[in-house]
Amino acid sequence: MLTFLRDRAAVTAAALRRTRLTLRGYALLTVGAALVVLGVGFATPDLVSAGWLLVFAVGGSVLLLSLTDPARAGGKIRVTRIVSPNPLTAGSRARVSLVVEATDDRERALVEALQVSEQVAGELSALRALRADVTRRPGRLSLSYEIEPSRRGRWGLGPLLSRRTDPPGLARTQGPMGPSESVAVWPATADLVIPMSGLAAEANRAVLGTRSPSADDAALRDYRDGDDLRRVHWRSTARRGELVVRTDEHAGRRLATVLSDLPVDAAETEWTISMAASIALALLRAGHPVRLLTGQSTGRGITNGGGAASGSEGDHHVREDASGAARSGLLNMTVDLEPSETVEQAEQDVMAAARALVADTYGGELIFAVIGPLSQEARTAVAQIEQAGHCWALVRTPHGDVVEAVEARLTAAALVRAGWHVCQVHADEALERAWARLIGLTEGKPGSEFAGLLDPEVATTP
Repeated sequence: MLTFLRDRAAVTAAALRRTRLTLRGYALLTVGAALVVLGVGFATPDLVSAGWLLVFAVGGSVLLLSLTDPARAGGKIRVTRIVSPNPLTAGSRARVSLVVEATDDRERALVEALQVSEQVAGELSALRALRADVTRRPGRLSLSYEIEPSRRGRWGLGPLLSRRTDPPGLARTQGPMGPSESVAVWPATADLVIPMSGLAAEANRAVLGTRSPSADDAALRDYRDGDDLRRVHWRSTARRGELVVRTDEHAGRRLATVLSDLPVDAAETEWTISMAASIALALLRAGHPVRLLTGQSTGRGITNGGGAASGSEGDHHVREDASGAARSGLLNMTVDLEPSETVEQAEQDVMAAARALVADTYGGELIFAVIGPLSQEARTAVAQIEQAGHCWALVRTPHGDVVEAVEARLTAAALVRAGWHVCQVHADEALERAWARLIGLTEGKPGSEFAGLLDPEVATTP
């Protein structure tokens, strides 16, 4: 049988290791102590001897369990855990295969008699009881069970717990075996469709925007160590004062950036990350080099699988390849993202990402934003991204908060004035529906909620 712990971080190996007497053991120990007391009181050596014999029997059982603890087998018992597929996707199922195997003949009998339970974080079990298929062979114990992660993140499996009882049934012990593991869970995403004709036409017109970049500028990026010097674009390098190189992108396959904020509300954060990841993957499948920017990845840094901070994790565009490394890289970026602690922090992160985007982009780029209501300073910073390319935005609008609803509408109005295509959405809306409404704006079918968006009187009402 499998057990799960919702907060594995608070559980230590020392807390998991314990030896206790059974009811029979407590009874025998009590009788032994009573006989010793009575024997001493009545000066009866036989009663004293019998009492001590019972006490020593209980102590011997505890000592035997300690000496045969599998955790002290010195590597003679190997625990292997395999999760497939890994990483996982929220809402999908995976199978965990766990094998306990004796590598020494003296430990074979111990493994065959083991009773074990596995620790599984509640986020991996959908808060339901798990049952495992158990197979026993000489010197080998195998378990197999399904998990279904309910949330994006990094969640724990293990360590395995072994439970044993001594032959007389006087004591039982429990202790951890083998390593624990951390399983990465990607966000749930939707298969969105990129209307290439509409986006390509808009992108071509964007090249003639306020900054009027050249055709080459649409396919330029910063020089990186190892780049061929023959690809340096010297005219742009002289104009900008730093080395830039041509990326040789084909027409209609422009660079693309997906920008998202990380709101304070956890549910809104999950929806935002799923939406942003879905857009990024759709662009990647359509052949666009893509990068995914969040406030944390640009400003405060995000943590990679090893726990180290990386402030440039999403700074580079990735291209789809046969190995799927680009897709995995984009989704891996989202695993450790957390909701912002305060609204002010969320806005500061978005502004930092917006300024970095304007500074690092040379024009003609496709830019998609998934953001919430912004203050005047923040929406001004985000609106300026339009200088870097052609922009689309999904602006989250709360259901019941009138103040935030007004801020969301003002945010949408500011972006529309700057030349963005904007659609207001709710954080519980289906990803495909929100995307279809946004793309409908590109195709000349704006939603009814934008009638009169640029009218100041309309823009200031919820």
